Amino acid sequence: KGWRGVGSQGRLPPPTMCRLMIYRGPPILMEELVTKPTRSITSQALNCQERRQGSVNGDGFGVGWYDQVDPRGANPGALGEPCIFTSVQPAWNNLNLSRLCRKIRSPLIFAHVRAAYPGMVVSEANCHPFTLGRYMWMHNGGISHFAAIRRRMEAELTDELYAAVQGKSDSELAFALFLNKLPSLTEPLAAGVLQRAMVETLAHIQRLVAAATAAGAGAARLPRAERIRPRAR
Repeated sequence: KGWRGVGSQGRLPPPTMCRLMIYRGPPILMEELVTKPTRSITSQALNCQERRQGSVNGDGFGVGWYDQVDPRGANPGALGEPCIFTSVQPAWNNLNLSRLCRKIRSPLIFAHVRAAYPGMVVSEANCHPFTLGRYMWMHNGGISHFAAIRRRMEAELTDELYAAVQGKSDSELAFALFLNKLPSLTEPLAAGVLQRAMVETLAHIQRLVAAATAAGAGAARLPRAERIRPRAR
């Protein structure tokens, strides 16, 4: 419950939700996932039927992919390095997205269309997926009490990871916190190591959210004057 889409004070905003897709398998053209099917993520962004408020995910988009790995190691510099393309334009209205999707073939593709919750800046820096080194990340929803716990999350980061955060979203900061728990950002890591880092990241955020929730509940029980200044004795 620490990942619910909530506002800066823990209150639920009008229901908004991003959409994401992941493909892993034999290499395919990106258009087969992103633009070509009748129920592609681009089509869903324009007319998503399940949303309780509004019907579009028009606050930007992003796609990310990994190149096919050359088993001979002819291009080791690109090994494990994903590429991303993001824009604040709606996905259905971006001509370059259509052009790229017709040409790019990959065995691992991320696609994300954004519906920013109230107060969140619409900018390319806040568009998913996020990437650093070998890793790529996207997230759907929001972290409860993010405004209250943001600085505590940032305080956990190394200088390198703190500097790497470019946007203002809870998703990117969660990504940085996950990376902070990895033993290496450059060496290949086993799936079990990544899984443990993810579990630790979720538990860490949930502890921060629980503390912020308890602090907020305590303040809510005080008379209004006591929330502003101590009562005179």
